[in-house]
Amino acid sequence: MIAQYHKLALTAGLALATALTISCSGDSDDNPPPAAVISSSSGGSSSSGGGSSSSGGSSSSGGGSSSSGGSSSSSDNACATWGDWVITPATCEANGVKTRSCTSGTSSPETEDIPRLDYVWTVTTPATCAAAGVETGTCPGNASPAQTREVAKVPYDNATQFCQSGTNAVKNLCGTETYVSTKYCSNGTLKDYGSVADIAGKSYKTVVIGTQTWMAENLSYNAVGSKCGDESTNALSNDNTSTCATYGRLYNWATAMDNSGSSDAIPSGVRGVCPEDWHLPSKGEWDALKSFIESDQSCSDCDAKHLKSPTLWNGGTGLDTYGFSALPGSGGYSDGSFDLAGYFGYWWSASEYSSYYAYRRDMGYGSEGAYYNNYGIKSNLFSVRCLQDSP
Repeated sequence: MIAQYHKLALTAGLALATALTISCSGDSDDNPPPAAVISSSSGGSSSSGGGSSSSGGSSSSGGGSSSSGGSSSSSDNACATWGDWVITPATCEANGVKTRSCTSGTSSPETEDIPRLDYVWTVTTPATCAAAGVETGTCPGNASPAQTREVAKVPYDNATQFCQSGTNAVKNLCGTETYVSTKYCSNGTLKDYGSVADIAGKSYKTVVIGTQTWMAENLSYNAVGSKCGDESTNALSNDNTSTCATYGRLYNWATAMDNSGSSDAIPSGVRGVCPEDWHLPSKGEWDALKSFIESDQSCSDCDAKHLKSPTLWNGGTGLDTYGFSALPGSGGYSDGSFDLAGYFGYWWSASEYSSYYAYRRDMGYGSEGAYYNNYGIKSNLFSVRCLQDSP
């Protein structure tokens, strides 16, 4: 009889039971023992007389039921309704926080951090090789007071460069000599800058390179249609900006040409926005400058290295061998946007590629040679360097 009940228990799934107790009474098949009482510590079940029990599940006997390990009618951390978030805003000095409380239920309040804001920094006093600069930081929404911080002086190599008095600009030594701002180094020889004034009377330095006389600065004449780049907004501006003071104004091709027709001649014969007796160089005249430098320096594809300024180029510097001082003034677009200065310099030529494009002379921060972008869209805005009609 006991064996028969053991078989019944095993059939019900009590193979994993850790304890099993069966109490029986009666001595014949007509008087069977009472229902088995089964005790198990894991997942088993037994049934007798229609009753069942389980650990981690439910048991039933005589129509009654009980449960353990399931859900309860009252649960911790349950919230039916949350209140609104209460926000302590972030500033540029500290994180913010938002908190909400449970208005119906037993949950504890919830909190979430709000990341600290970042200052937006703009240069208020540019650094030079002689003095540190200053940047001012403003916090979005004025959530924190404005801050200032020092910008380190422009570094230079004392073995090959010096900080020029008066201009506070880094210049390459001319051999072993330093020099004042009225002179420039041309392939190891000190020369005096020439000068020319634009239509508005602003004076520009000029240099002789081979048989050509070039402006040693980008044109800043405020012609109708010209713009200034603004690094603080990455946009073009009608007003003079600190970016414009360093890199000159920007012109679309029609403005640079003063609406003259294209020219491939040497000289181009296109005065454009240039001073009297000066002109916008043709593609051929840019090519002549490249050829002279490569011949003079016995190098190939190296003209940009010898034309670029030793400062302001991010990730690369120039030798400025001839005093041309090419700067990375970048360019603007007809939609009013402006590319960040410091990486590329672009200069118009008087030669068009098509009705939509004109040849543009380019120099990059990482390139030793200047190159053409045949696809200088005429409506975009770039720098201008003027060339004297006759040396």
